[in-house]
Amino acid sequence: MQLRGSHADRYRSLNTTGETQWLPRESHNVTYITRLQALQAAVDHQLEQLSKEHPTRRAALISFNNEVSIISQIYSV
Repeated sequence: MQLRGSHADRYRSLNTTGETQWLPRESHNVTYITRLQALQAAVDHQLEQLSKEHPTRRAALISFNNEVSIISQIYSV
């Protein structure tokens, strides 16, 4: 899975000596992601599933903050 906003390659280039960067008792097979990356991956997955299972349906996203925004393929308010 390709995560958006991953800076792992950029950080890896800073380790010029190739030393391990693990803390004691830290798992080596774990990928830590931000809540934003988790949300983006979930939305991407849901949109892919929707387009495969129901190709004629349209998707819309409603966001709530200090105002309500409706984002769809047809219009943006």
